[in-house]
Amino acid sequence: MQKVVVLYLIAIGFPPILAACHSMDGEQDRTQGMDGWGVLNIDGDVSLRASEDEKYWNPHAVGFTGAVVWNVYFNDDVLIILETVNGEGGHVATGMWWTAGFKSRTKMPLCGPMPPKVYVNFDIKVDNIEYEVEGEWLRIALACAVQRNDGSVVYTEMDLWDSPNTQRHPKGNIHLGGDIIYQGGDVVEFKIDRIPIGEWKHYPVDLTSYIDRAWKIRPHDCLESVYIVVESSSKPVKVVMRIDNLWMSGGQELSEKCEPCGVRVK
Repeated sequence: MQKVVVLYLIAIGFPPILAACHSMDGEQDRTQGMDGWGVLNIDGDVSLRASEDEKYWNPHAVGFTGAVVWNVYFNDDVLIILETVNGEGGHVATGMWWTAGFKSRTKMPLCGPMPPKVYVNFDIKVDNIEYEVEGEWLRIALACAVQRNDGSVVYTEMDLWDSPNTQRHPKGNIHLGGDIIYQGGDVVEFKIDRIPIGEWKHYPVDLTSYIDRAWKIRPHDCLESVYIVVESSSKPVKVVMRIDNLWMSGGQELSEKCEPCGVRVK
């Protein structure tokens, strides 16, 4: 296995809002203090007992078999470890789902006479990445799921780190100077950064703008989840990374001017 360590940042063509660096001070307070805005999730700073953190962050894996080693640990931050073998594919995800992580315990409407905004702030540090070049598929992204009026669910993903092969996909436009890694079916993947290895970095993301670019927000669209995902396939990979201060914030019109989404979970 060839060890690849990336120590540079591609900044050209990425939204300037994503260029900010972060000091690990402040935590929850920076998502408050604006008139008419408030924090929408419960446990972004991983400040509770590990069992409660796990409940609110809902760590899980999809697609991998027992041959893959993956773990999500909760302490002062969220530690994700993934180690795969040849031929394995899937993803590990952790973050905020409406059933537990959202304060409202309901899916969040993205409609209204004045379209509401949802912003996501989080801190992330990639401690180590190893992969085999050629044929690999490895991504780290902020992602969200939106349920549409017909019951279908679509996914918008904002990639923070991509291996070279992901940027060659014919359904993307990175090679043409765009910012789409992949677009097809129920997924649109944007590239927003190339996070440096071994450094904490803060990201403020205008989530609703990316959702609208991907799908054109329609009446009755409802936000179901916001999470960090590590996806790989085919070639063996090793990833060690950390997350902290994952806070969602939004305007009051989310609850006052939109039709409710689904049933409240008690």
